[in-house]
Amino acid sequence: MIRAASWAYYAPFLITAAIMIILPLTPSGDVYHLVEVSRTVLSGGLIYRDVEFTYPPVYAYLDALAMLVLGDNQYAWKIAPVIFHLCTAVLLRKGVQEKTALYLYLFCPLPLLVSSYWGQFDVVAGFFSVLALIFLLKGRSSLSGLSLALGISTKYFPVILLIPFLLYLNEGRFRYLVTVISASLLVNMPFMILAGHLWFQQTFLFHMSRDTGGYSLYNLLAWKPFGGPSEIGLLLPISLLFLTFVTLSRRKNLVANSAMFMIVTVLFNKVVFWYAQWFLPFVILSYYEVKRDKILLVAVLLTQIFVYVGPYAYLNTLFGQHAIDVVIALGWFYLLAETTVLARLFEFGHSYRQ
Repeated sequence: MIRAASWAYYAPFLITAAIMIILPLTPSGDVYHLVEVSRTVLSGGLIYRDVEFTYPPVYAYLDALAMLVLGDNQYAWKIAPVIFHLCTAVLLRKGVQEKTALYLYLFCPLPLLVSSYWGQFDVVAGFFSVLALIFLLKGRSSLSGLSLALGISTKYFPVILLIPFLLYLNEGRFRYLVTVISASLLVNMPFMILAGHLWFQQTFLFHMSRDTGGYSLYNLLAWKPFGGPSEIGLLLPISLLFLTFVTLSRRKNLVANSAMFMIVTVLFNKVVFWYAQWFLPFVILSYYEVKRDKILLVAVLLTQIFVYVGPYAYLNTLFGQHAIDVVIALGWFYLLAETTVLARLFEFGHSYRQ
């Protein structure tokens, strides 16, 4: 085990931080819309009312705070994802007390480049999701509910964790649900009042009518890689319902169940690079669970293979975004590392939890 005071503990953080800060942002993408939103906030405007923002409010103000402190530049635009990427690695390291968890996450090309090259903020919501999981494992359900609410108020995907989390609890399920809902409403309440129907239209109606895209596993298998029929919308709730019944029989295995819910949501929704942040931390935690959860490593291998070689990657490569080639190349090395872990788990068949 590495001591927290040793250079070997801090070196991976320093290397990763340096790479992420130096790497330039993509020439185009969502990050520039987020910058405009933050500029509106700094000028005294209100999101939803004065500028369109189709996400919950937390990140707009977190990004604005970074720009207020560091100035209006690319370092401020991506500093929050970089910091939360490093903080997520700390959570994983603390969660399993294994140095390999630190390396598996820090040096994975998907979340690293998603935060620093694309400037996406899924990592922020992902951090609060992992924090909520760890709090729940430690029996601190109130803090877990508050953390999950912060994740949901940053980007909506952590809400899917309510299913395995509530099934895991022996008692206090209603209190946990009330905590999450109340905290989420408290964060959104000022915008619900001041922006009214614009808040509802941009945060809910937009996503209700949004095309799921052509990158889902369903569309790939249906030979419609650039778009599929509307029936795809039925597959996600059906698969989640099935997972709920499976979880009832193994509900104490919280980490593995949470990972599976995230993986299934990604596969049957819309697979893009930054969605790796949804499930990767949970799967890495699951590496160190009991041996019956080894199947999760297989699942994440298949998911990442699909992301690396899916139509999204090829489309961007054809359009000349050579950084995508770098991600794909690094991705295959990372998959090799995951395969090594898988081989060890199947060979030795024991838990790495200390």
